[in-house]
Amino acid sequence: MELTPDDVPNVTESEPLIGEGITFDLRTDAERLRLKSVAFDVAGLLLRQKFPDQVWRYPELVRITEAWFDQCLTTRGKTPKQYLKWQPLALRAVGKIWNALVGSLAEPTDGSRGLLLPILNPLNPEGSTRHVDFTTCKQTLIRTTLSQVNYVVFDANWEAGFTERLEKLGDIVLAYVKNHGLMFEVPYEYGGDAYRYRPDFIVRLGSEGAEPLNLIVEVKGQRDEKDAAKADTTRNVWRRAVNNSGRFGRWAFEEFTDIPYDIEDRLRAHLRAPAVA
Repeated sequence: MELTPDDVPNVTESEPLIGEGITFDLRTDAERLRLKSVAFDVAGLLLRQKFPDQVWRYPELVRITEAWFDQCLTTRGKTPKQYLKWQPLALRAVGKIWNALVGSLAEPTDGSRGLLLPILNPLNPEGSTRHVDFTTCKQTLIRTTLSQVNYVVFDANWEAGFTERLEKLGDIVLAYVKNHGLMFEVPYEYGGDAYRYRPDFIVRLGSEGAEPLNLIVEVKGQRDEKDAAKADTTRNVWRRAVNNSGRFGRWAFEEFTDIPYDIEDRLRAHLRAPAVA
């Protein structure tokens, strides 16, 4: 996590219509706080948010949070780490620490599948592209040959380029779908609020002698902290839980944060990678 003056301005000047202006120096006020006490506050928020019935974990969470402050929290523009005393930033930190903890818990060392499992919708536990049916007035369409949905409705040029590249990789792309009308969503939290993330594509990869891989793909031109929360949750929580269940095949996640010139190389790398939860 990176803190910059875009998150909280260090100095704010207020100039009224009449009278002398006021300068608010937030950085000086924040630096008066002991960093250890701020870490204690973040650990306490983590305890209340994610471990409400496990009060005995607080000393352990303090150690984890202090390590995170030291190793994973960076600042720019002379922004003090003490700004995490502000709850909206503290909630962002809690989300990142929690995703990292869940990711480590999902990889047991004793060879078992682990305890992280998906919570399924009892009325609709799985979806299918065969149920996609919608009309559109958009003209940004690409006809497909490898997808069960006859057109891809693309929103940006890099999505169109990604689709066109997939259509030429029939030796490894078994099928794919643009997540439009499919209603495939991943629940995640950001800043203490609950959201639903709708990835761009699902690509089914396969080669001779290997179990097919369902690859969730996000094509993102610009990436912010909220996009990072989506990716972290999909990669570290959702993917691991679904793979641990063993009911829905193998799943992975890939994020293209620029124009994807190396699509083929990255897709083939997923096929060569060992199967892990």
